[in-house]
Parts: sequence; structure tokens; C-alpha cells
Amino acid sequence: MALPAESAQENRRAHERRSIRLGVRYITHSDLETVGKLVNVSEGGLYMETKTDAKVGDEIIAYPEGLGRLVGRIVRKDENGVAIEFDMSAKQRRVLTKRIGSAITGTPYLRLFEKRGHRRMALGLEAVARVPSNDKEIDCTIVDISPSGAALQSEQRPPVGKEISLGSINGVVCRHMEDGFAVSFA
Repeated sequence: MALPAESAQENRRAHERRSIRLGVRYITHSDLETVGKLVNVSEGGLYMETKTDAKVGDEIIAYPEGLGRLVGRIVRKDENGVAIEFDMSAKQRRVLTKRIGSAITGTPYLRLFEKRGHRRMALGLEAVARVPSNDKEIDCTIVDISPSGAALQSEQRPPVGKEISLGSINGVVCRHMEDGFAVSFA
């Protein structure tokens, strides 16, 4: 399959794109968890083949195989897929550059200095998450928790970006999982 044609103007990028074919899971406001195929990537963005109802300007969270969680905005959409520009710090870009190199060469990327900010504690505790905007209550199980977030098992999944209260702790839904959702604490 031919890659989308790009004009010389579109190809003048701040970061060099590297061709790589990997599976991508992603989430937008219009798509729960959907899949695509990575075509190329740089520390500034990526292009993936996918069918989506998301529009240019929509936020997206992508999880390309082996590259981690990449947050950004759709900057271009065509009949084959979407281009995403990442929203990340210089440090995150440096780490992504190393991960891209590892994915291309097939050598494992050792994450010695990339541990979570907080250790997660497994709970398995029954709880009720509350959506303050409409006082809706969601029965759930707290799978694991840390000072920065929690994974909740639930049949209901509030939209990504929705504010949630878990007891006296407030947070925001940051992603959906097959059997629930994750919350990032404020």
C-alpha cells in the first residue's frame, strides 16, 4: 500500500520521521479504544492508518506497541488515516527518541530511569466512583491505586476527561481499559 503523498512543504518538519510498522491502540473523544497501524513516527508526531470519526483538532491518546503513552492532537486527516502532533516536554521527547530507535533496531529498551512516579498498590476493593457534574454513581472495584491515580474495574466507563470523585479524592478519567477505566488524581 502506498503511503499518503506529501508535498515538499508538508515534509519540512522539525523532527525526522522514521518509517515503522507497529500496531497502535488509541482513544479519542469519539472513539473508545480503537486500533490502527503506525506508518511513521518522530519525537514530534506520528502518522497512522486508521478509520476514525475524530476530526482535525481533536485530542488523542495513542499507545503504539513498545513506544508507550503518547498524547497529542490530530493535525491532519485523510482517507487512509491521521497525523498526530504530540504534546510533550523536551525530556519526554528524548525518551521517545530512544524508544523509537529501540523499536526500529529491535533491541529492548531498558527503562531503568523511567519508573512510574509512584508505586501502585494492588487493592481489589469495592468502591463507588461519583461523577460530580451529574451526581451519577458508578459501582466499581479499585484494582490498584497510587498517590497519582487508580485503575478501576467497572461495566460503566465515563468519557475520557470526565471529572471523577473516589471518596474524598478527585481526579479525571485518563483512559479506558477493556474492563474499566483509569483515573489520574488532581
